[in-house]
Order: sequence, then structure tokens, then C-alpha cells
Amino acid sequence: MVNFTHEDQGTSASCWQQAGLERIAALDPEKLFHAMASVIVLAAHPDDETLGAGGLIRMALGRGIDVHVIVCSFGEASHPDSATH
Repeated sequence: MVNFTHEDQGTSASCWQQAGLERIAALDPEKLFHAMASVIVLAAHPDDETLGAGGLIRMALGRGIDVHVIVCSFGEASHPDSATH
């Protein structure tokens, strides 16, 4: 299991740039949502749908497509040493 905290150093911008992410084409909403009646977003933790798919959800709703969000979490284990959670 990998452990990390907010104090860990993040990934540098140059590392992300070297990963070739600029080659990924932007989503074309007209092609992406063509003939879709609904979208299901599966999130591993609360807020993942907002942080990871917020724009996708907004585009779908803007086109009248039903959006269903399913959150599958074991949140009780998120703050094992916290006195408040």
C-alpha cells in the first residue's frame, strides 16, 4: 500500500510535460455526447467526481443528458489518527 500526505512533494510541471500530455486531443463534446441518453460517473471517493469529471458532468447536463454519480468509498479509514473525523 502506498501512503502519502499533503506534505509530500508533488510532481513537477516539467515531469508532466515530459509525459507527453500535450498529445492528448481535447474532448469534442459534439462527438463525445452524440446520441447519449445518460452518463454514469463512478467515483472512488467523495469529491472525485467534482475534481476529476466536473467539466464532463457540466457539458453533459448542458446538453440535457442525465448524469448519475455513484460514489464507492470506505471513508471511515480516511483519517485514522484524527480526533475530529
